Amino acid sequence: MRETTDDREFDSRFDAAFQPGFDDLAGIGFAEVPRGVETPPTAGPLEGSPAPRARPLVDRFVIALWAIGVGLLVFGVIGVTNAMVRFSSSSYGPTTDYIVGVLFAQLAPWLVAIGLATLIGTLFLLATRWEHRP
Repeated sequence: MRETTDDREFDSRFDAAFQPGFDDLAGIGFAEVPRGVETPPTAGPLEGSPAPRARPLVDRFVIALWAIGVGLLVFGVIGVTNAMVRFSSSSYGPTTDYIVGVLFAQLAPWLVAIGLATLIGTLFLLATRWEHRP
């Protein structure tokens, strides 16, 4: 391999083919494929192979995420309304299921937020799949 650059620009760590100013006129470099020979295209289906199936837009994973998102949203809304009714009543003092009510009231807003995020996330997933459909 030959160098056509000045010694100041030559970096001895790399091969001369990767240096600025290198030209491969003599065919000395890494030209393993002879010039003028056409290679067959590799893109596209091979002969005899089955055609690729179209990917479904909605699969079982998306349906499961929808069910989980709706379930979280419903439990969260029930928890928020239950907490509002339970703690705004005129009865004073703790009831027998006071701890369960407090726990449900604390978790309910998070359930609503996670349920909404799950449903919105699946919409984004479907949007990206829609663009890539054949």
